[in-house]
Amino acid sequence: MTRFDVRKAAWSRRSLVTSAGRGSAAGGVNAVTVLAVCSGLAFVVYGALCLTSASMQADFIRFGLEPFRVLTGILEMLAGVGLLIGLKWPPALWLSSGGVALLMLCGVMVRVAVNDGLAVILPALVLMFVNSYILLASLGRRPEHARPGWRK
Repeated sequence: MTRFDVRKAAWSRRSLVTSAGRGSAAGGVNAVTVLAVCSGLAFVVYGALCLTSASMQADFIRFGLEPFRVLTGILEMLAGVGLLIGLKWPPALWLSSGGVALLMLCGVMVRVAVNDGLAVILPALVLMFVNSYILLASLGRRPEHARPGWRK
C-alpha cells in the first residue's frame, strides 16, 4: 500500500458523508449527520411556523421586529433545507450551519434585550451551539470526490 493509499483510506474513515450517503466508513451515521438532520428538520418546521403561527407573529411584534418575521421564516426554512442538502454537498452545510448559528446568536441577543428568562432563551442558545459544532466539525473535511491534493 502506497503512502497515497494510506492517506486516502484515512480520509475515507473521517469523511463527513461517504459516497453512499452514510456517515462513517463502517456504514453507521456520525454525530454531525444526526445533528444536521435534526437541526435541518427543526428549522424547516420552525421557519414555517414563523410564517404561519399567530403566537410567533405576536412574539415578533413584542420584539419590535415584525417587519423581519417573514424574512426570518424564509431564512430558517432555507437554512434547514441547506443543512439537509449539505449532507451530500459540504459547502451547503457550512453556509447553512454558519447562517443558522448567526441567526440564533441574534435570537439570543433579542431575547436578552427584552428580558426573557433563561427557559425561553435556552432553545436558541442550544441551537446556536449545535450549529456552531456542525460548522466547526465539518470544516476542512475533504469531500469524497475531491482531488488528491485537497488540504486537511
